[in-house]
Amino acid sequence: MTWTEPGAFPVAPGVHRIPLPLPNDGLRAVNVYTVETDDGLVLVDGGWAIPEAREVLGAGLAEIGA
Repeated sequence: MTWTEPGAFPVAPGVHRIPLPLPNDGLRAVNVYTVETDDGLVLVDGGWAIPEAREVLGAGLAEIGA
């Protein structure tokens, strides 16, 4: 498994990391973090607004039941 592999990965209780693709960029991915709060889910750094990232974000959120 690499750090750019799609999915939702727990990093702490109530916190998940979702790597999103960065096509044509040397980094290859950006990490979006979700934080569960009493008011709902908070996203930290939503990534690029591109179709590929939206698909991966949607799949990652579905993995954690959001």
